[in-house]
Amino acid sequence: WDPAKLMSIFERFNLQEQVQIPLNRYSRGMQQKAGLALTLSTNIPIIILDEPTLGLDILAVEEMLNIMSSAKSDGKTIVFASHNMSFVEKIADRIGLIADGTMLEIDDTQRFRRKYGNERIVLRYRLTNENKDIEEIIVPEESFSAKILLKQVSDRGAELLELRREVQPLEDVVRCYLNDA
Repeated sequence: WDPAKLMSIFERFNLQEQVQIPLNRYSRGMQQKAGLALTLSTNIPIIILDEPTLGLDILAVEEMLNIMSSAKSDGKTIVFASHNMSFVEKIADRIGLIADGTMLEIDDTQRFRRKYGNERIVLRYRLTNENKDIEEIIVPEESFSAKILLKQVSDRGAELLELRREVQPLEDVVRCYLNDA
């Protein structure tokens, strides 16, 4: 392992002051950070992590994501188990779903989202006579027409604020997939 790299990661997690404290006196989140720092300070090409965001606050999860992204860019392969789908969505190239000890699906993360998720339209508009913003999520059918949708908004006497297409968040797609499995 590389002591300089270890201290660099400790500093990114603001653990440099605790470096002399025994690990068993660290909080759960501090142990997670220290474990990742120790793991990433080696030249091991494959890293296996279990629930890397467990016990971390929002800022530490963000830093964990940045550090793991850097390791990934450096050519390391990271295999991890997580229930935090927003984290998975940001870092994972591939996803494997396991239920009751059985591997149900392995796929490219974005391809999995497109394959099992629904495209949806997010429509935000303001009713001018009520001065109230409304957001609707529409699952488009094959006959969907943005032109017709915009006319309907206009006919309501509303001002269009936003119209965008998106695929469901990975968490929603996984939940639906597992419910159907």
